[in-house]
Amino acid sequence: WVLYVTVIVPSCILPYHVTGLAPENIHLFLIFIIACFAIMCTVSFLRPISLPHFIIQSWAYTVLLGAITVLTYAWLAFYRGLPAMLLPLEQVYELRTELRGSNLPAFLSYLIWWQGMVVNPLISAIGFIRRRWLVVGAGCLLQVMLYSMTSLRTFLCAMVFQAAFGIFLLLFRRLRGPLFLYALIASVFVAVGWNLYDRQAISPLLLLDRWIFNAGQLSGYYLEFFSYHPP
Repeated sequence: WVLYVTVIVPSCILPYHVTGLAPENIHLFLIFIIACFAIMCTVSFLRPISLPHFIIQSWAYTVLLGAITVLTYAWLAFYRGLPAMLLPLEQVYELRTELRGSNLPAFLSYLIWWQGMVVNPLISAIGFIRRRWLVVGAGCLLQVMLYSMTSLRTFLCAMVFQAAFGIFLLLFRRLRGPLFLYALIASVFVAVGWNLYDRQAISPLLLLDRWIFNAGQLSGYYLEFFSYHPP
């Protein structure tokens, strides 16, 4: 249902406003989106598949995460240098232009996304599970460094979201699913009101623009592109 609120609903609204397609073409697209979502929901009614479990010692897991982290940041620092401080949001596109011109190795680009979307969140998650706040802080600091070195705000947004989600799980023991869903919906309304009150505020746009609107906007752009180009 979080996917429904943050992806399906925006994808059913924004294509009418961001594309020049005929409404009937968008109607058909939305029918397929809703049908796919309905099919995906039936998975929870299927019998779970029994898969083998692979046990990895905690020390080996720690060494693996550490090795990936050291390799990613050392290799990236070789090309970009170490960040002096938190990159201001207004300098994001300037640094991104420089980054595109630096010809990073393709494998390093994969490592950057793997680090920012898997390894660093995993480090923070381990800290939350074991109540080790220094580990949580280390995961957040690594995300901030990665954002400052790459200018990709996705890593910064992921850090904020995971920290909020981890605190939510610690505070609420029961009815976590419905509470999280309703809190998300309430946050959308608060962010909309905040944005209407202060058009210059960046905080509400981190939720609305980067998380909610982008899903529907990209769905509309993909539909429009492939309506005029062969798949």
